[in-house]
Amino acid sequence: MVDKLANRDRLIVRVATNQHGVISTAQLETAGLSRAAIAKRARTGRLHRLHRGVYAVGHAQLSFEARCLAAVLTVGGGAVVSHSSAAALWRMLSPASGPIDVTNPGDSGRSKRRGITIHRSPTLIARMTTRRQGIPITTP
Repeated sequence: MVDKLANRDRLIVRVATNQHGVISTAQLETAGLSRAAIAKRARTGRLHRLHRGVYAVGHAQLSFEARCLAAVLTVGGGAVVSHSSAAALWRMLSPASGPIDVTNPGDSGRSKRRGITIHRSPTLIARMTTRRQGIPITTP
């Protein structure tokens, strides 16, 4: 049992390390955690809830990149970092401390999330997006 838990922890750390310290509930469940186990880890400070379905692993001191990826993970559905947040990731602007801009393809879905400005674009297509530092983002 201890080995099984250690393996889960190693998997969680590996995923979070590759994602700027953040992880989604779906990824935690894939690693073998139940909703109850996720809640327990959040209560004990091993996970820190950032948004619905997204956690920081170990601590909540997030880099700008982590905040961007957390925003994309919580919006889901092909969402990408966009607008001034994308410009900051491309190093065209300095990162801001305010909400992260995320564009969701299509014209449906939630319109409000704390700390995120959600834009919709029914014309957003794959060639307008890429990944930068592992984060889905609009191209310049």
